[in-house]
Amino acid sequence: MKYWKSLTLIMAISLTFVFTAQAQNAEYSPVNTVSNLLKSDQRITFGGYGQIDYNQPFGNNTLQNGNLDVHRLVLMFGYRFSDKLSLVSEIEVEHVQEVYIEQAFLNYSFAHYLQVRAGLMLVPMGIINEYHEPTNYHGVERPLIDSYIVPTTWREIGIG
Repeated sequence: MKYWKSLTLIMAISLTFVFTAQAQNAEYSPVNTVSNLLKSDQRITFGGYGQIDYNQPFGNNTLQNGNLDVHRLVLMFGYRFSDKLSLVSEIEVEHVQEVYIEQAFLNYSFAHYLQVRAGLMLVPMGIINEYHEPTNYHGVERPLIDSYIVPTTWREIGIG
């Protein structure tokens, strides 16, 4: 009995180090598309992504119709006025009927470690709000806790 407890403890500690090493690898870190627009050397940058969901309910041995939803289509535009001043905008069309300006801000860089943004920005509350592109979470939909408890995509007008 003591042997199994020791073996379980050793395996748990070993797995902890494996997962920690993967989390610190840049290849697995989430990517924020707006950050990529700001880091670009191009004067004008375009980007975007789309998300189409198909959900098929199963249960009770009955065949039910699935639901196909064009969840979102996002178009991004960036313009670099100078090495220090950039404009970033993100326009989102949801469910083929709602159009949002999700982000639109000016970014002024005093140095690579000191920047000021002003405009309509995402509030850095929770990881899904800031890294909300569909390639950054596992599954078809955003995690339920980030859809119902933490407001996503939460954006406010401000300076910071």
